[in-house]
Amino acid sequence: MLIFILIMMLFFLLGAIGDERGVASMFTILGNMVVFFISLGMIFKTGHIFTVTFFAVIGFLLLTLFAQNGFNEKTISAFYGIVIILILVGVSSVVLVNLSSLAGFGELYIYDEEVAFMENQIGYSAQSLLVCSIMIGILGAITDTALSVSSAMYEVREHNPSISKHELEQAGFHVGWDILGTTFSTLIFAEIGQGFFLWLIFARNKYSVVGLLNSKSFLQQTFLIIASSLGCLLIIPLTAKITAKIMKKK
Repeated sequence: MLIFILIMMLFFLLGAIGDERGVASMFTILGNMVVFFISLGMIFKTGHIFTVTFFAVIGFLLLTLFAQNGFNEKTISAFYGIVIILILVGVSSVVLVNLSSLAGFGELYIYDEEVAFMENQIGYSAQSLLVCSIMIGILGAITDTALSVSSAMYEVREHNPSISKHELEQAGFHVGWDILGTTFSTLIFAEIGQGFFLWLIFARNKYSVVGLLNSKSFLQQTFLIIASSLGCLLIIPLTAKITAKIMKKK
């Protein structure tokens, strides 16, 4: 009941404060939830976890970018950049996860009583699940960064139509570098908050540096942070170049 009340409060405030854009955000959230649950059903039905996850990510992007912000130069540029970064991060994650054996339950979850009695044989490789979770996990951060860069470049071009392609690219770089620090902080704090219980266990059991480096639970959290940070870092120059090319071509 409490969750339902909080959700209704969120939707009410979105409409009251955000006006038309808030209502669009409301439908985007609902649409993303529908895509997520449909994707889960398709994974269990078809067994193609990578294929279903890829199309689910595209669905999230279409809703988040185009349904909420319209079909324009800003969203098109951001979309191209995000897809390229997701492919790069996905391929790199497949290689690194298989080489490092990071996937699977960490040592802290193995000894958990609930996990011991739950049916954890879901029929999919732990490596595939970890890679897919990385791709979905970084989606929000790189989408926000890409759209911020392309939107700023659009405003610069609107106020100075005669700006050169190189100058427009530089404007995108400068905006990206300005938001990079806060983006990294957001990612780190989000992971710290998500794994706060995990960090308390490490501190309580006085894990050494060697112990942390041999902890699968710690390395999985760290890998997610690094993958997300690299994605946000690479999306800035890529989006700047794509946006400048599209806008000056027009």
